[in-house]
Amino acid sequence: MAAGLEIVRFSAGEKLFLEGERTYFFFIIQSGAVSIYKESPLGERAELAVVGEGQAVGEFALIDRRPRSATAEAMNDVIAVKISDGAYQGMLKELPTWAQSVMESLVARLRMANDIIMERNTVDTQVQNDYMTSQFEQKAKTSIEIEKDFAKIPELAPPTLLKKTG
Repeated sequence: MAAGLEIVRFSAGEKLFLEGERTYFFFIIQSGAVSIYKESPLGERAELAVVGEGQAVGEFALIDRRPRSATAEAMNDVIAVKISDGAYQGMLKELPTWAQSVMESLVARLRMANDIIMERNTVDTQVQNDYMTSQFEQKAKTSIEIEKDFAKIPELAPPTLLKKTG
């Protein structure tokens, strides 16, 4: 294997890297699946992506030299090629300057999008709970009113609502 490249293996549940780490390498997944997620301060997990065979993970930190923007966790047994910072820098030297600039811009936008997803996921959970509660209360009220209306019209009322006479 070329200098700066290494075959690595991860078991299900094992972390490839953690959000906030300042590590500079990335992986190309050879087999298995990796969950990419962010965690809210309350511990809520928002999955951003699932990465599989042939896809790269962890490249943001190499491109913009910032801490990891998310955590990567093996969903099952994973085999990957780990690409060191040195090997990556060698690859970059072969790219034109404009291509590096485009990559940096894309990574900046993706980091912002990931942050927005995390913020909305946390907010949306509360909004969804409030909405579902209000919908349940509205439907329960509507259901009772409909039953009362049906009871007034014997031809439309379900048999269980009709009083037996006789």
